Amino acid sequence: MDCEKILEGIIIGGTGGFIAGISIWLIELIRENILTNYHKRKVFEYLNKNTGMGNDNNWLTTRRLASFNNLTEDRIRYICSIHDKIVLDTSEENRDKEFWGVKSRVRP
Repeated sequence: MDCEKILEGIIIGGTGGFIAGISIWLIELIRENILTNYHKRKVFEYLNKNTGMGNDNNWLTTRRLASFNNLTEDRIRYICSIHDKIVLDTSEENRDKEFWGVKSRVRP
């Protein structure tokens, strides 16, 4: 009888731990997705506002984007590289520098 109760407790504890682990993982996945989308929108809006149209410069540096958006340079590189509407300047004169631009303005 005691053995059955111990086994039931182990099963219930294991199941509860599994469900809690999956729940925490899903919540973190959702949080990261929301945060990434927020950063993508924020960086794109700044890039779109400060390039082209009235400005002669169609490209902004990683450092400038990071400074204005209060993100690390690594985060800016990641966000810009996964955004569909942002591209990296790959011209010969800027090969060693990181300049980002709005795709529709720099590559029509």
